[in-house]
Amino acid sequence: MPRPLPPEMAHVFHAYQIALDTDRLPVWVMLVIGVATIGSGLALEWGRYRRMRKVMVGFRSGALMGLLASSLTASLLAYVSYRTLTCGAVKCMGRRCHGYDFTDLLDHRHFSSQHFVSMTFQPVAFWINYAYIALFTVVSLYVLFGCIRSVAHWRELD
Repeated sequence: MPRPLPPEMAHVFHAYQIALDTDRLPVWVMLVIGVATIGSGLALEWGRYRRMRKVMVGFRSGALMGLLASSLTASLLAYVSYRTLTCGAVKCMGRRCHGYDFTDLLDHRHFSSQHFVSMTFQPVAFWINYAYIALFTVVSLYVLFGCIRSVAHWRELD
């Protein structure tokens, strides 16, 4: 079993913009982020249903199509979120965002022309861009849970 590098070596690696395994998020933090995202989608849909007292989609084919589309979108966004947190790099989504030269946690080299930001070296820019992914995931989960509620009321639909 390999031993971890001494702290002096971490400073050398960080000076050359190379992320180490010690910079990786723990699994429990990733699980907390996932549970918070799912909980936000559920709370958003529950609040809308409680306020409106009617289902999101009023006809059967729309409920099935919404279920299919939102489940595919939510699963793709969940994979992108997992991949982003695992490698510690995300592509910039803003207009004035510029990338940096660094090596991420999976030993992929990113250059400034690729417009990626690192969780280790640019944490504020990383979490702002990750918030966009989380927001898109919450919206797709909101639609998914709304379609599941519509399918649960199948007999009442047109």
